[in-house]
Amino acid sequence: PESALPLLVAVPLAILISELFAYWTHRLGHTVPWLWKIHGIHHVPGKVNLVNTNTIHFLDMFGTALISALPLVLLGFSPEARAIALFITGLQNFVVHVNADIRLGYAGRFIVGPAHHRLHHSIHREEAQNYGTTIALWDHVFGTFIPAQDRAPQAVGVADPDSFPDDRRWLASQLHPFSRKQPVAQVMQ
Repeated sequence: PESALPLLVAVPLAILISELFAYWTHRLGHTVPWLWKIHGIHHVPGKVNLVNTNTIHFLDMFGTALISALPLVLLGFSPEARAIALFITGLQNFVVHVNADIRLGYAGRFIVGPAHHRLHHSIHREEAQNYGTTIALWDHVFGTFIPAQDRAPQAVGVADPDSFPDDRRWLASQLHPFSRKQPVAQVMQ
């Protein structure tokens, strides 16, 4: 049965729930070696910008979308609440990849901004946390929040670039997870 929650309650709740599932999908994509072969495609570019938001493996894109949306369907959120929540999280995914020095101040402890996500793309494991892309709540809850005030990564990309195809080689990137090359997961478990 569809939820009778008003949109002003349903949408934030749907964002919290979908982001919980997206957080764990994202985190596992960094810590499970085969999943890293899929998700690592997104981290190959040496810059974080709007264009490489879509440097992504098709299994990563569809898997994350399904895992984020399915709980909302199963919990009975209205189609309107699901559409608005997933639009907001999808839009925010582009915002966090903008190559601009946008500082959110105190709000940055709750809303993920480009500075936090740039840290996430660091090649250094101790910085490459911040798995949330819309809200930082689950990073706080699970101990993976890294504040970004006056902090930028020395380099972004992957720590082992030779184990991934060049990001301009789309077909090779899509076939990469099925190869025998074993990249090292990007962050500590």
